[in-house]
Amino acid sequence: MPLQTMIKEKRKELGLTQEQVADFLGVSTPAVNKWENGITYPDITLIAPLARLLKTDLNTLLCFQEELTKQEIELFTNEIVLKIQTEGFEQGLTLAKEKITEYPNNAELIHNLALVLDGTMALSPMSNEEKESYEKEIDALYERIDQCEDEGIRNSVNFMLASKYLNRGDLTKAKQLIDKLPEPSQINKNSLVATLLLKEDKFSEAQQIYERMMLSKVTEIWAILLSICSVELKADHPQKATKFASIANQFSILFQFNEYYQLTPLLQVAVHNKDANTCISILSSIFASMHKPLASSDSFLYEHVLEEGKCINNMAQIMPALISQLETDPEFDFLRQDPRFQELIQQYKVEER
Repeated sequence: MPLQTMIKEKRKELGLTQEQVADFLGVSTPAVNKWENGITYPDITLIAPLARLLKTDLNTLLCFQEELTKQEIELFTNEIVLKIQTEGFEQGLTLAKEKITEYPNNAELIHNLALVLDGTMALSPMSNEEKESYEKEIDALYERIDQCEDEGIRNSVNFMLASKYLNRGDLTKAKQLIDKLPEPSQINKNSLVATLLLKEDKFSEAQQIYERMMLSKVTEIWAILLSICSVELKADHPQKATKFASIANQFSILFQFNEYYQLTPLLQVAVHNKDANTCISILSSIFASMHKPLASSDSFLYEHVLEEGKCINNMAQIMPALISQLETDPEFDFLRQDPRFQELIQQYKVEER
């Protein structure tokens, strides 16, 4: 909120006229009028008396707590990521809370920091108990902006919270949030932009858009196939689950995704069947691919996106979370006494030192 708007709103909240403000500060009424219209600004010696008159603090009056550029927010976000990488999650969270205390009304800042904290925590090797304690603090960040004026942020926050409640089994809260979300739009702006670029003979730019759309859709379909496989296993339909896992595997190969995508569906079935030999074989292949990008770096399907640098996602980024799951998830209990499994885990830890 600009300074002129802050002066005007605070003055009106207190029922003061411009003449009364002018008399209190020893200036002319036209001077106050110019402040409120952004033509001029109060003299620096008047800032403190003006704040006292309007019953506010200097930070609020001067909008230090609200106005941040997108570049500043991006810098803050990168600073948090660096802090977590170099000093640990606790230090990153502390710095994030300090930033939010400084800018308590900036929904975009709080949203960005909450997403970063959520994402880095999910990928970290910390125990489930540690994650649970931090999740409450991150949830509180989402909840403080779930009624903000920005519809995009509001929808994103409600989606994140609904997903969390679903995972925790709180279906009532999840349904309340899901009902607030808008219906998915059938309008695809990217298609129009790509068509426009084609008409302008900007073929490379159009191809980038189509490749990004394809990458997004392929990843979404893969995730859906994986979810259906999981549903079939929970419904005790192992044969159907195996078919869906095979489809997801072939789908990943067709669209040139690496071993993680190709083998994860098969691993899901092998874990359900407690097939230790198959699990060890699959995990060995996944571990061997951990320094590869998720989409093949020599893939002609994503050639322009790779040039643009949009999908060079190294497997090493998700390996800590995978290792944590292997070491703590009860689903993998049957493997933990297998020396081959322990050897794989130790080999990974040695390589990452």
